[in-house]
Parts: sequence; structure tokens; C-alpha cells
Amino acid sequence: MRLGHALRLGGAVALLVGGLAHLDLYFGGYRSAGSVPAFGRSIFLNALVSVVVAVAVAARSEWFVRLAGIAVPVATLAAFAYTHSGHTFLGFRGSGLEPSPQAEIVLIAEIAAIVLLAATFIPHVVDGDDSSGMRVLAIAGVGAAVLFVGCGWYWADSYETTVDAGAPTSVAIADFRFTPQALTVPSGATVTWTNADAIAHSVVASDQSFSSGALDRGVAFELTFDTPGEHRYVCGIHPEMTGTITVTP
Repeated sequence: MRLGHALRLGGAVALLVGGLAHLDLYFGGYRSAGSVPAFGRSIFLNALVSVVVAVAVAARSEWFVRLAGIAVPVATLAAFAYTHSGHTFLGFRGSGLEPSPQAEIVLIAEIAAIVLLAATFIPHVVDGDDSSGMRVLAIAGVGAAVLFVGCGWYWADSYETTVDAGAPTSVAIADFRFTPQALTVPSGATVTWTNADAIAHSVVASDQSFSSGALDRGVAFELTFDTPGEHRYVCGIHPEMTGTITVTP
């Protein structure tokens, strides 16, 4: 196997891993992330485009195909850096290397794809690296499609969430929402937040008077409210998620 061919296949695998990681994120809760539906759709689109380009890169050696294989992860990393540095994109803003471990997997895969495919543009590296025939392209396409649909089917079933808050002093965290978003309780009541998303969330008072820390799936946070008034809070990891607890005397 020629060096250029090996680098191209490595880049294709990295693109595939990055795409499947985004598909995992989509079904893990990010389909509901952001204040507008377009953000969730962009996560799915990223997954789909990454897999399609991975197939093309694996089978074809043309310069524009390899360039597309670099452009996709560059755009992904740019969007990640933008939304995780205090900026909002399509109603979404992230924090640090969250969600984990998907964020780390995506970063490693996208950087690997860029490095491997960029190396194929070195003149002596691409010598003798010829494109595969249509049969190989078709086989790779069918295999990627089966993998994409199979993983999507599995994750859609595994990450199914229940939005019902249950008790009148309970708040469910599901689909990137606090449900109910506004809750009224009497003084002395204990409110319980339970995360039903596959993605970690947190409960942080707008005035910083309380904070839950990161809550993984199935983890609950309880707080007793003794002071009447309105208590606003957000998710410390995804600040577009907001809620209010109104305490009556």
C-alpha cells in the first residue's frame, strides 16, 4: 500500500469516527440543544456530511476530494472553538470539553483527519496513489450507510428520555430543557432536579447562591428553599437552559 493511500484511508477513518461521534451527540440530547431547532439539525448534518465525505476520501484520490476531507473537520473545530469560548451559535453555547468523552473524541478525530489528509498534498507522498473503482466506492458507501443507520437506531433507543417531572416539587432535565421551566413551591419546600439526558447538565443560581455541579444521567440534586421570592437559575454548562423557582410565604 502506497503511503498516500494509507494516509488517505487513515483520514477517512478519522472523518468517520468524528461523524459517528456527532450522531451519538444528536441522539444523546443535542437534537434539542440551542434555542432554535437549526442547531440540532446542524449536528445531524455534520454527522451525515462527515460520513459521506469519509466514503469519498477512502475511495477517491482527487485533490478536491481530499480538500473536502480537510474542510469538514476545520469547520467543525471552528464551530466548537466558537461555541465553547463564550459565544452563541444558533442559540447554543457550550463550556469546556463538554460533553465528555464525545468532545475529546471529536477533537482528536478531526485533528487527525486534518493532519493525515494535509500530508497527502506533499508531492512525493501522492505519487502512485490512484483512485479506487466504482465497485470499491459502492461497497464503502453501503458499509458506511449500514453503520450510520445501525448506530443511529441503537442510540435513538438507548437515549430515549422521560420528561415527566413526577412530584410537584420536582424538575426533570430532559431534551436540554428544565421541565417545568417555572415552578412555584411553598417556603421550606425541597426541590429536586433529576437529569434524564445522556449529556451532563448542572443547576446554577443566576445570583450564584447555589450550584449543583455537573449532573450525569440519572443523578439528582436537591435544595430546600426557605426565602420567599423568585429564584432564577440556568444550566452552568449550557446557559441557554433557564428556569425559575418561585417561593411563596
